[in-house]
Amino acid sequence: MKFGKSLRSKISIIMPEWEGQCISYKDLKKQLNLMDPATRDEGFRRLLGKELGKMSGFYLMKENEYNNRLQELKEEAADLFSDEDATDLIRDLQQFHKELVLLLNYNVLNCDGMPFFLSL
Repeated sequence: MKFGKSLRSKISIIMPEWEGQCISYKDLKKQLNLMDPATRDEGFRRLLGKELGKMSGFYLMKENEYNNRLQELKEEAADLFSDEDATDLIRDLQQFHKELVLLLNYNVLNCDGMPFFLSL
């Protein structure tokens, strides 16, 4: 399986809701092939910068969101009054953990794509 197809497959399985925020190998390759060879290097840098900006912006937004959520969970933990509250907190922490793992996978998949972009 070609890299671009493999990347899209992984993204659609692991994080379909974030698909538009991931590196777009197929689109970048397609746009690169349409460029004039004389301006290809500069065009490639511009397109790659756009992709990196998209990924970085999304990552920073999620990181900020998760930092805020962590503070909320800490406050919730400090205000525990019953076993039912503890059960709710555990459930919230498990969900938070899943979201952090998803962000980690997002980062790994996008980093896996970089060497292929640079080889175009």
